[in-house]
Amino acid sequence: MSNYNTGNLVPSSDPRDLDDNATILDNLMNGTADEYPDRLGAQRKSYKAIEEAADALTTPNVVAFGALVGSADKVPYFIGAGALSLATLTALARTFNAATDAAGQATALPWVAPKASPTFTGTPLSTTPAVGTNTTQIATAAMVQAEIANKRAWTTYSVTVTPSSGTFTSASATGRYMVAFGVAYVQITITITTKGTGTFPQVNLPFPALSGSANYPLHALARGGNPNSGTAAINASLTAVTTRSYNDTDLASADAVTIYINGSYPVA
Repeated sequence: MSNYNTGNLVPSSDPRDLDDNATILDNLMNGTADEYPDRLGAQRKSYKAIEEAADALTTPNVVAFGALVGSADKVPYFIGAGALSLATLTALARTFNAATDAAGQATALPWVAPKASPTFTGTPLSTTPAVGTNTTQIATAAMVQAEIANKRAWTTYSVTVTPSSGTFTSASATGRYMVAFGVAYVQITITITTKGTGTFPQVNLPFPALSGSANYPLHALARGGNPNSGTAAINASLTAVTTRSYNDTDLASADAVTIYINGSYPVA
């Protein structure tokens, strides 16, 4: 600290200022603080602080930065620890970087399709989903072709047979289906062991039919009893079919009759 603090302006030949300067210089050269006030009160960096600042300028990163030769449209970037190089900063990159929101960035990059209702040009590509994928994933042309060529397996389902009128003493049914592109293919077998008073057998479909499909026919064929062929028309409920011959007689004409139903219909 100064002893006299004369406040004399610089330069001063006052011996008191000389005494104060000696104390201040000793602090600046040998003190442990980063700063000390001069005799007029201004804070001055100590030699210790100057050395530390100089040491910081010799770190590998600073040295590498100092070795770069700057030029127009170039920006520095790290290529390793303590190693820098220069990359070209294009006008497009500057415009994109200057955009403050997504709309501005889309304007800077006009070929980028918007997320809402995008319009692609050229030949846009996507990964191909597996056959049978039922998600919001984009379907590619390859997937469509694979779906068309796919040989699907039949799936069995529980079938119940009931008469349109009367009662079957003993009757049962089995069925299987497969679905492709919204169309169900069905194969149903009705076995009338003992007819009783039951007439015109009806069986449930694996899936409800599309609205407007009432009376849509599937092929039906009866074996045993009085063999005959006819239809299995979709009921008004769209969930079952009723069998009858082409001349509107009952295909379940006697005991020990097997009726085969085969065809397809649009699924709801």
